[in-house]
Amino acid sequence: MAETTRGRSATKELEAEVARLIAYLNDQVVPEVRRSSSLGLRAAAEQLHRMAEHLDRRASQAGEPGGPAAERAAEPGPASAQP
Repeated sequence: MAETTRGRSATKELEAEVARLIAYLNDQVVPEVRRSSSLGLRAAAEQLHRMAEHLDRRASQAGEPGGPAAERAAEPGPASAQP
């Protein structure tokens, strides 16, 4: 009977430790991971926004007569040497 009591006690202690671990993960680890992930996504979104603006500028310049795209096309040399 003493073995059963010790086994139950150990089980209750283990369950309490698991509950504390889960609480720590939920309260400390998960929020920090979310903050870090959010910051990373915001940085990536900012870079994508800059790239989209750059592509929009290039597209609008290519359509303008005499714009930078037309000037580069008039320059001697391969077209692939464009910046």
